[in-house]
Amino acid sequence: MNSAMVVGAGPVGCLTALSLAQLGWQVTLIEKLSCPDGELPVSYDDRQLALSHANVIWLVDHLLPSLMAYLTPILHIHTSAQDGFGVMEMSAKEQGVSALGSTIAMDQLGHLLFQAVRQSEQITLEDEVNLYALSQEEQRVLLQVVQREQAQTWQADYLFAADGLNSWVRSVLRIEQTHHHYEHGLMTAIATLQKPHEFLAIERFTAQGPTALLPMTGTHLAKVVFSYPLTEMSVVQSASSAWLTEKINHNLGKKLGNVVGIHG
Repeated sequence: MNSAMVVGAGPVGCLTALSLAQLGWQVTLIEKLSCPDGELPVSYDDRQLALSHANVIWLVDHLLPSLMAYLTPILHIHTSAQDGFGVMEMSAKEQGVSALGSTIAMDQLGHLLFQAVRQSEQITLEDEVNLYALSQEEQRVLLQVVQREQAQTWQADYLFAADGLNSWVRSVLRIEQTHHHYEHGLMTAIATLQKPHEFLAIERFTAQGPTALLPMTGTHLAKVVFSYPLTEMSVVQSASSAWLTEKINHNLGKKLGNVVGIHG
């Protein structure tokens, strides 16, 4: 039986562990943060995630059969540019699918993932783990860790790194990465809509950066994603809800601007 250590219990790490377990592997899922039974690491917040239709079908069929009940479908997509003539519109009906994609809150997805992880007999979840050395001995990977002040050495046939942007594993293995800064910041919030969203996702490109709306559970709620130049950071971070509402409606335009309040 193959064995693996998966570093990082975010969505990617959990899905990796569940997929390997389904293949019959023995998996140790390693998380730096605390996640006692019934709870999630604090990194799982209420941010809204967008999943493609193909990803949803695969997840429901293979790993998370109860996922569908927690999803908000995207039935229509509108993409356009402010002060431009080009518009792209797409509907699920025209494409012959039940949905073009779906949205779900990260913490909702997290509860489903951790429930599946804890129910698996082939996955051992280890939390509050700090890593400090990585080596290879013949065909085994050795990982030296400290867990709750206890030094230990764990080993497996394979190591999978899912420990995020500032990956400790990547750093230790000296895997190079390239950074490109777009000189923009990103703000996300929950928007209250004047009219029902009708399961429409919007992306509107402006000279200052894109603004997007994703439908949420509740007919008059949407997740807003607002990009802005770093030169405007102090203005945006200190802005009132009324200012942000006006700015987002301006970016979306008269036809699409449907926001009456911003919170969260």
